[in-house]
Amino acid sequence: ELREAYEKSEKKVIISFPLRETPMLNLVKEIIDSGRIGTPEHIQAFNYVPYGGVYFHNWYCKTGPAGLFFEKSTHDFDWINRVAGVKPKELVVMTSQQVFGGDMPDGKLCRTCDRQLTCMESPFMQRNFIHDNPKGDACAFTKEIKTYDSASVLIRYESGMHANYVENHFVRKGAGARGGRISGYSGTLDFDWYKKEV
Repeated sequence: ELREAYEKSEKKVIISFPLRETPMLNLVKEIIDSGRIGTPEHIQAFNYVPYGGVYFHNWYCKTGPAGLFFEKSTHDFDWINRVAGVKPKELVVMTSQQVFGGDMPDGKLCRTCDRQLTCMESPFMQRNFIHDNPKGDACAFTKEIKTYDSASVLIRYESGMHANYVENHFVRKGAGARGGRISGYSGTLDFDWYKKEV
């Protein structure tokens, strides 16, 4: 229905991934296009999500192995490809589930768990000791959790340059970061949306 409406419409509107058109990425692209760092030959991109608990205490955790990884990484792949200016040719993906998931019974809730006063993910501990906002009440350590909590991707582009991307969903507070380091022969550019700096 959306495709048909688009084809019938006289006005064309494209809604992109939001990172692609942020003022920060537009500045990064402007600097790269100016040639000040030379041709981008290596991109290191990162997304350290300090609110990852929201995914593991709610339904997101059951979306399967690719769920959260694809949901978050596609936004980053979009800006990486825009900055690279060439098409990706091949990639390698490595994922892991090292922190969340476990052997607690499916459907377990923190409020009925005898570990709520010691478990770092319980709303009680989040509020009173970690000084964070709880993101839900479902146990983050059940067998039903299928979502990765970290991932790494290595991408080779048609030009021969490559990029690496890392995603982490269990960092906290000030460890949150999202951005990249782009290196050319003449210079290196760093930027981070959390720090709001290039």
